[in-house]
Amino acid sequence: MYCKRCGARLQQGMLICPECGARQRRPTRTIRCARCHDRAAIEMTVCPHCGRDLRPAGPRWGLWLGGLVIVVLAGLWGLGRLPVAKMWQTVTDTRTQLASLVQIPDLNITVTPATAYQPDTLVGLTPFPTATPTSPPSFLPSATRPAPTSEGEGTRSGDTATPEPTPTPLPPTETPAATATPAPTPTIVVPAATKPPVTPTTPAAANTPATGPTTYRVQAGDTLEKIGARFGVVWQAIAAANNITAATILRVGQELAIPPPGAPIPPTATPRPRPTATPVPPTATPVPSLAAPVLVNPGDQTPFSGEKAFIELVWQTVANMPADAQYQVTVRWTEKGVSQEYPLDPTPLTSTRAPLWLWQKADQPARRYTWFVTVVLLTTDGQGGQRVIPLSPPSEPRTFTWD
Repeated sequence: MYCKRCGARLQQGMLICPECGARQRRPTRTIRCARCHDRAAIEMTVCPHCGRDLRPAGPRWGLWLGGLVIVVLAGLWGLGRLPVAKMWQTVTDTRTQLASLVQIPDLNITVTPATAYQPDTLVGLTPFPTATPTSPPSFLPSATRPAPTSEGEGTRSGDTATPEPTPTPLPPTETPAATATPAPTPTIVVPAATKPPVTPTTPAAANTPATGPTTYRVQAGDTLEKIGARFGVVWQAIAAANNITAATILRVGQELAIPPPGAPIPPTATPRPRPTATPVPPTATPVPSLAAPVLVNPGDQTPFSGEKAFIELVWQTVANMPADAQYQVTVRWTEKGVSQEYPLDPTPLTSTRAPLWLWQKADQPARRYTWFVTVVLLTTDGQGGQRVIPLSPPSEPRTFTWD
């Protein structure tokens, strides 16, 4: 960062040049989203208002131009200089010309009457089959053809009469008469809705004798008591058959072996009292006395600005420090009138970075943060926890501002 007037190098966040005293322009920190037109920080890549990719919105020249046109038209209308009558006449003439160009031909549409109702063509109409006689009736000649009674009947004048053979009479055979079958009447056959047979599914009842264990698949809501009541078996026998206890959580789909009714209940083991361990007081660990660390950077009252400012805290190495000892940085600030303190994670290095979440946590107007370094030793407290033992007094505190 350099001064706009003299070109001198400036530290990050400085607003007044120490060389020439010129006031520096504060950089733009927000932009307007092109999608929702709300403002967001310039360092962000996703708009916090609409959740889309953050892109800067362009100038609104089109919106301003449209508003100016509307204002000009309204002014001309009010002054009576807007040619409304001429424009309306032009629109009317155009509509008349378009109507004369469009011609609608006469369409001769022949309507064909619908066919007669055919009941047999409907879906679902099934006519009854026509009854067919088992044997066709047989008719035999039993009489001789009668001779003509007049000259014009039978033979014509001038024809020679030829004698016809006389058939030999046969005894009449009894022939079953055909039974007249009435014409089939179309009937609408609606298939009856048949319900599938319901087969009740019941678990193995307690009255059914069983010779061996039954396998049961656990379902939602089952417990050992419910399963035992369903099969007529005490739940202790089910637990013993599956090597589980009352505290075991049953999973849906788990297979359990159900013993037959009347299975013996295994004896319950009587818990024996365990010997109580006598607490041994922890042995005091000798704490060596080391010198306090000396801070290097940043200097006291150094200002920083921006959410992503790189604030590196640096200190000198402490002499005669054990190999397993580390440095711990503690940051203090005041938030909403309440003093806050946050110890950073111990590190074997001689520098660390201030967390970005501390930005603008301190109260205004100063937004002041104080930090110091201590040499510590990490041990366990005997109960699985971590214990921090200080090996040196805290360093001299320094302060920086972060806006």
